[in-house]
Amino acid sequence: IGVARASVDRKGKVFLSPDEGIWVLEYDKGQLECLTSPPTPLSLSPAPTRIWVCVDCAEGQGTFISAHNGAEIF
Repeated sequence: IGVARASVDRKGKVFLSPDEGIWVLEYDKGQLECLTSPPTPLSLSPAPTRIWVCVDCAEGQGTFISAHNGAEIF
């Protein structure tokens, strides 16, 4: 799940990183991680089944929040 700034270059190689204006959470093989450089493993137990994506357009930031308890994930 993710969100990207409108200004992200969509041609050529894309780096999935907040530094590049792209915020992505990946769930693979039972592990949730934020795709930063290097990836940031997240230790959440249990792993959230619903995630809210909050976008602050004025600040150019994205945040992921657990819909279960309202806790910020990343």
